Amino acid sequence: MKKNTLYLNLNILAVSFLLLFGCSKSTNDTEITADTRITAAGTSTSPHLVVISNSTFNPVRMQVVVGTTVTWVNQDNIVHTVSSYDDSFDSGDIQPGSTFSYTPVEPGTRPYHCKYHDKMAGELVAGMIK
Repeated sequence: MKKNTLYLNLNILAVSFLLLFGCSKSTNDTEITADTRITAAGTSTSPHLVVISNSTFNPVRMQVVVGTTVTWVNQDNIVHTVSSYDDSFDSGDIQPGSTFSYTPVEPGTRPYHCKYHDKMAGELVAGMIK
């Protein structure tokens, strides 16, 4: 029960942060709207938000159109990174409760991982509109 309460409190904190500040400061200055919701299970109802929770990326695979900004939010109580294997992006340390945003400008598949946790991996796929 304590674990569920902790996750619920973290989710409330993350949603409050997103709603209050409305944007993420990074090299991509991405706007996060009130439509962004994070569920108690640590998943997002926003189509371009990746939730970092329980040392996993959720969703693991994100597909977007080139030029679409993707935001990662760290809901864990430890530091993580979002680092592409091809060095096209690297978040640096994402503190608990913080975000990182990246906007792909070219099509392609970009596998990424957390530099501190070998088993944490994901994939960003950017494509063109047909």
